[in-house]
Amino acid sequence: MFYDFLGVGATKFPRDVPKVGMCFGTIDDTNQFYQNYAKCVGFVTKIRFTRRVGKDKVPKNQMITCNRERKRKSRVLPIEKTNPRTNYNCPARISIRLNKEGLWIISKVCLDHSHPCDPEMAKLLTHNREMSMHMYRVIERNDEVGVRPSKTYQVLVGESWGFSKINLMEKDIRNYLNRKASMYY
Repeated sequence: MFYDFLGVGATKFPRDVPKVGMCFGTIDDTNQFYQNYAKCVGFVTKIRFTRRVGKDKVPKNQMITCNRERKRKSRVLPIEKTNPRTNYNCPARISIRLNKEGLWIISKVCLDHSHPCDPEMAKLLTHNREMSMHMYRVIERNDEVGVRPSKTYQVLVGESWGFSKINLMEKDIRNYLNRKASMYY
């Protein structure tokens, strides 16, 4: 099963919310389902752990959590902190397990977050930003002829009919060009 919350005709709200007892064919299908749900709601997931059993290390259960799950222990006094907090001890998670028939079943679900989630800003989270091969080609061609990254970003925004439809930032273009340049030197 594959659920695409942000595909053609999708709304801002997920059609399927994770529930206890939902079945999936593979562990990857389950991960993709929860990642799509997270993207639609406005957070990013991470795999907390995968328990593997036997000599061949077959996965038996897994916990997928919000990436702001843990509370960070800081050595800096709260008065001296200049950066905002990134980890909020968020309880949002799902636990999945493999049943006897070979299906992955959601066994535990917690959908409550201890931080604000903004679906409109989800596309700007690092995990959700991506560039297509077309974007890479446009960036490389424009860089070869000397077009600045800001102008290249404006071209890509124009091709995708607006800022709300593009899922990358100007900084991603600069990072790509810097990585490409450092490979040659």
